Amino acid sequence: MNYYADFDREVKSLTKELYAKDRTGLALESCGVGVNIIGNGRLISKTINNKLIKKVITSPSIGHINKNYPSLFVKYSKRFQLKEGYPKTEYSGDNTDNIISIAKHLLERKKQESGMYSIHGSAVSKRGKAIFLFGWKDTGKSSTAISLVKYKGFSFVSDGQATIDSNARIVGKVKIMEELSPYIKKNYKISESMEELLQDNQEEKPKIAAFVYPQISNSNVKTIWGYSEKSIFHMYELLSIEIRGVYSCYIDRFRRPLSSLDTVNLSVKRIALARKIAKTIPIIQIRGDMQFICDEVERLV
Repeated sequence: MNYYADFDREVKSLTKELYAKDRTGLALESCGVGVNIIGNGRLISKTINNKLIKKVITSPSIGHINKNYPSLFVKYSKRFQLKEGYPKTEYSGDNTDNIISIAKHLLERKKQESGMYSIHGSAVSKRGKAIFLFGWKDTGKSSTAISLVKYKGFSFVSDGQATIDSNARIVGKVKIMEELSPYIKKNYKISESMEELLQDNQEEKPKIAAFVYPQISNSNVKTIWGYSEKSIFHMYELLSIEIRGVYSCYIDRFRRPLSSLDTVNLSVKRIALARKIAKTIPIIQIRGDMQFICDEVERLV
C-alpha cells in the first residue's frame, strides 16, 4: 500500500503548471485545514516535490487557495529574508525546507484554532487502540514502535509526530520515518519507507489508550505517573511545542526557532486538555530492555 499515492498524483499534475508561472499559489492542507503558499511558481513546484513534506506534515494534501487559511508569500532570492507574522508571513530565499518548516508552523496555529494538536513521538495500534510513544530523542521511541509491530502484532500508525483531536484520537499521521538511526537499520533491516511493516488503515482514527515514555536501559522499571502535576506538565509540553516554533524548524540551513504563534485563549484550551488527558489516559514511563518494554506495552491494550 502506498499511503501517499493520492498526494503524489496531485503533485505530479500540478508541477508543470506551477513551474511555468512567475506568480501562483495553492493550499498545503493537513487534517482539514491548510496554509496558502503564494508566489514564485518554480519555487512552489520544488517545494511540493520535496520529500520533507511527507516526513513532517501529517496526512498532507493539496487544494485551492482558501481565504480562511493563513498565507505564506514566497519569493525566489539568493538572499535569505523572513518576515514573520500571522496570518501573513513573507519569505525570500531558495530553500524549500524553509518553506515547509514555515508552512508547518502556520498550519499548527490553524489546527489548534480548530481543536487539533501536533504531538511529537511514534504511534502504534492494536485492536483499535493506539499507544503513543513520546520522550527525548534517542530514548527508544522508534525502536519500540518497530519491535511492537514486528513481534507483538501491533500496526504502525505514525512516526515523528501525529495530530490528535480533543478526544485524543489520532486524526493525522506521518507514514515515513523522519530519520532511521544506524542501530535500527542494522538490527531491524528496514528502509525508511516502512513498507515492510504492517500499517494501520489510512482512514482509521484510533483513540490513544496510553502515553508511554520508553527508555532502553539495563534495569526493568515501570512507573505510572497518574494524575499529577508532572503528568499534566508533560502533556502540556507535548501539546505546545509545535505552536511555539521551537522544534524541528530548519530555517536558513540550520535549526532556529520561529516566533511563537501562541495566544492566551489557545494556551488555556491546551491546559484544560492536558488536565483531561492526564486524568483519563494512563501516562507511563517504562525503563528496561526491549523485551520488557514490549511486554508491558502489550498489556495496555
